[in-house]
Amino acid sequence: MALETGDAGMSKLRALLSRRSESPTPETIPQNVDELRRAGKRRQDDRQTVFGILKKLDDTDFKDDDVWMKEFLNMDGNSMTDLADLLVNEKYDAPWILRPDYLETYFDKMGSGNEGKMKLQHHSLGCPHPAADFNGDSAQARDRLKNEDSAVASGPHLSELFLGLAGFIPLLSSQEQDEIVLHEEWRNEMCRHCLFFGKEDATISITYAQHSSFTEADPSSPKPRRDLLNLAARTFTALSQLVRAITELQLCGLICDYLPIIVKAGNGLDDVVEVIDINLSDIDCLFKALGATLGDGEDSIQERRQNSSITGAISWAPTVLAAALTVELIPILAPVAIAAFVVSMRRRGVHDYPPWRPSTQPAYKALSNIVDGIFKNLHLFGALPCTEFFFQSPQAREPPEIETLHCVASCTQILCLGLQSFVQAHTGMPQFSFLDHDLETIYLTGAGLSRHAIVARLQELTCFGKMIKGPILIFEGCNSLHTESPAVKPTSEKPCDLVSSLENVVYIWADARFHYLDSSTDGKRSYISSMWIGGGLLHPGKSASDRWHWTKGNDFLDQTQLAMTAQKPNEIPSRPSARGTEKVRIGAVSINPDCPLRTSYGQKRLQTAIAHVLVPLDTFPSLYTEETRAATIGFSQYVGLNGTVEYKKQPGKTVKQVLFEKDDFYLLPRLGYAWGLRACICTGLIERVTLQQIIAPYIMPRIHSPTYSTQEQQQLQELESVWGIVNAFETADLGEWFRRLPGNLRPTALKIVRKILGDLGNTGVDKEKMLRLAWLQPHSAIECLKIPCEEGNFWAQMFTDSSSENSVAFATITPHCLNTSSDFHDCQRQILDAFDPKQIFRLSTKVLVMSTDYKGTKTEEGFTLSTGKNYLIGAKELMLLATPRNESGVVILNVKPFRHLSTRRFRRFHKIRELKETKDDIAVECIVMTEEQSSPKKPKLNAKEANLLTTRTAQSPSDSSLPVRTSPLVTLKV
Repeated sequence: MALETGDAGMSKLRALLSRRSESPTPETIPQNVDELRRAGKRRQDDRQTVFGILKKLDDTDFKDDDVWMKEFLNMDGNSMTDLADLLVNEKYDAPWILRPDYLETYFDKMGSGNEGKMKLQHHSLGCPHPAADFNGDSAQARDRLKNEDSAVASGPHLSELFLGLAGFIPLLSSQEQDEIVLHEEWRNEMCRHCLFFGKEDATISITYAQHSSFTEADPSSPKPRRDLLNLAARTFTALSQLVRAITELQLCGLICDYLPIIVKAGNGLDDVVEVIDINLSDIDCLFKALGATLGDGEDSIQERRQNSSITGAISWAPTVLAAALTVELIPILAPVAIAAFVVSMRRRGVHDYPPWRPSTQPAYKALSNIVDGIFKNLHLFGALPCTEFFFQSPQAREPPEIETLHCVASCTQILCLGLQSFVQAHTGMPQFSFLDHDLETIYLTGAGLSRHAIVARLQELTCFGKMIKGPILIFEGCNSLHTESPAVKPTSEKPCDLVSSLENVVYIWADARFHYLDSSTDGKRSYISSMWIGGGLLHPGKSASDRWHWTKGNDFLDQTQLAMTAQKPNEIPSRPSARGTEKVRIGAVSINPDCPLRTSYGQKRLQTAIAHVLVPLDTFPSLYTEETRAATIGFSQYVGLNGTVEYKKQPGKTVKQVLFEKDDFYLLPRLGYAWGLRACICTGLIERVTLQQIIAPYIMPRIHSPTYSTQEQQQLQELESVWGIVNAFETADLGEWFRRLPGNLRPTALKIVRKILGDLGNTGVDKEKMLRLAWLQPHSAIECLKIPCEEGNFWAQMFTDSSSENSVAFATITPHCLNTSSDFHDCQRQILDAFDPKQIFRLSTKVLVMSTDYKGTKTEEGFTLSTGKNYLIGAKELMLLATPRNESGVVILNVKPFRHLSTRRFRRFHKIRELKETKDDIAVECIVMTEEQSSPKKPKLNAKEANLLTTRTAQSPSDSSLPVRTSPLVTLKV
């Protein structure tokens, strides 16, 4: 009977959630507070119904596609109320997600003054600009600053919180409204101004007015008039928030005195994208000019006070006048005043556009000149002025004031989205946490008055794209906007060259080492002959100083192209070079026909030269996720079965790639991170160790390698005999050891470290879900052992290579027997005749509990690890759950997949609890494993293993909570 009740309850729940939620369209959006409250009442009723159904269900009622609900409820910190809220909000709000900090920001902080002012002449510490004493080492200081937790965490969060979606921020009613009304109004505002289309709703069109006229079939048909004040209010609010975001980012050291934006110019060059600098002074002028324009319109409104339809609404006029009188008060008062007017108009049900047309034109003329200058700088429309691009036909023309505001709105959208892209180095599409899916294309339509718009899309680069590890976000003009068939593809199939100054390359992507050609007597270095960036060399072509190429680094480049000789003072550079401010084209370099390697004899010698470095440990593409899996059966003369698996490449870099590309200042402290795995074939135990412990066994074979020069051989012998390099990496404080090491020996020691890490970089879990364990024998190449990450070894998927520090793994096979004298990990005491690839391994590690709130802030959480509760482990995108239990005083973590439908849903909630591995002594020691469901018996830990893996607690095994820590714990930063 209980099963029938559960099945009936789940059927009722599915029917309720699948019932049409009557999502509003621009034509059906509630128009006043009463309608909003009625819509909120429907949401509340559904929430109560869902909560009532969930209360009557037990664990056995969640089956098949509904199992994720059970796992969600079992996560530490989640309640049935959270699940009911998630399900109902998913029904009504999708694809939008309302986060708590949005409403807090819009009501408590919107329009409040900044703690500081945007600096128009500002340079961050270590930036590459001439005013900041640009030199070859200063970029490293700035790069270290950008990698601080505070800066990295605050940049994307601040830009998203302040700027919303390309500057679009809902203008909601007063703070006195209840939460139900505010929630409905927020959703309605999103639906008014954002329109999804395309495959999987991956394309979005954004307007500061309301979507309607640009979707009409006939471009010459009459368009409804826009609410001029509504449009101006949204544009001014976006500019205010842009200024505020820049101010905050300057405090974080992430932006100087200009904003670099990447565009595809409308000059007919299809194979080039260019980095354009937008000075903050231009943004400041645009902001002040729009504020002054709003002030000019106040007299016209006063003349129409007798109009009864807006008599009550214009009580905001004195506030706007006060804001117009002093520019300093504009960011404080103007957004509040304009928003109050718009809200009061909406409350009264007045939707006719107010009869306001400014009587004075100078302010609009000045505003038009400023925005036209910014668009000319962007080169988006070739030689066309912005108004002629947006309104090309006479039938499409609007009054000059409306055309100007449309151009200002489009320009503001570019600046806001450009800043959001800049804080993530223009790599990939910005991910908005208020959306439950990723975007591929964004149309910026200004006021929505024209079929011509600006499109932001992803673009692959030629050689420089290999350094960035993904496509970049670019802006270009779109001559025809069709919602059913987008005019441009999300990512262009043809890679483009990048035109940029060398200082902008460092400003955007950072961390470079320069090689100069000195050409002055005062010691200042002007001409750059090459730069080491992103693990490769950026250098000019054979004869052209404006054509540069990026090549991945190797020993040949280290010994030849990086060994540049200096020019004599006042001598004209004899080799191709460029100043830091000069723009160069970074792309593919033509083949040199004179190279001897092109001949057949050269090819044979090349094969001989590289034979000793070819190893069986092959590379594998990183950041790939399984997209689709399909199987088909064909019937003809024979029956055929075909299977396909498609992978999707994620933009960005893995932690390993960043580690290889950074300088020694970045590498050294991370040698103490718990990023190593040592596997014992005999006992099946894998232990987490530090990187320096992984490197130690590989040092001696490297020292005795014949590939080093005579000088390096002498230095290596000194490192071994005098300084005890192997023992230092096994047990010593490596930082202190390097500080005592003579300066002439440090480069050699670090060279060994980088070579070993480079060889082990392809270990870990590849895209075929195989755990690669490196195996090194004397006088032989490094080989690897592949372990399928399935069934009992499923837990190893937590080491899939990604951009998360929680998944980093340099994995090796140790010749030592890791014996714990237990039934699990007892020595076999025999030589294996053959290795079983399905051998079950388990991980010995230490963990602590971390929590991540909706702002992305990570903190240590609590003092107990609850038995039977679920915690995330590994990279978040892997969606792996770890369920702890206590056996004989030992913490066992059972890892399994989480069948949650989307990782983005977690952003609805205040905190996500996850486990992070660490080597700290006071962390919880545990065994990580995956219990096979088909196994009739669960393996148990005996008393000997329990004594070895103590949890440092006096609690009995039957306690319902496990100790995590009893004192503050310092976590490692990446």
